[in-house]
Amino acid sequence: MNQKEIENLINSYHWMVKEVHRLQRVLYGSVISMKNWGVAQYGLEAAMPKGSPGKSQAELRQMDMREERLFKRLKYYEERVYAVELGAEKIQGEQHKVIYDCMME
Repeated sequence: MNQKEIENLINSYHWMVKEVHRLQRVLYGSVISMKNWGVAQYGLEAAMPKGSPGKSQAELRQMDMREERLFKRLKYYEERVYAVELGAEKIQGEQHKVIYDCMME
C-alpha cells in the first residue's frame, strides 16, 4: 500500500465503522465488539471456550444471495477498520497519535 491509499483508509475509518455496525445489526441483530471479530487470539484467551458472536457454518451455507453479499462486505470493512485500529498502536509520539486520531474522525 502506498501513502495515499493509507491516508484514504484512515480518512474513511469513521464511515467504515458505521457501515460495520449497520451490517452487523442487519446480519446478526446487534453490534459485535471488535474484540470478537474473529481475530487470532493467543495464550489463555485462545484456550477458553466461547460462543460464536457471528453466524455458524450451517447458517453461512443457508444465506441467501443478499445476505452473502452483505456478509462479504462486512468482512471486507472489518478487516480495514481493524487494520486502522492496529496502526494506531504502532504510532510513536503524542503529536503523531493525536493527528492519527483526528484523521480517523
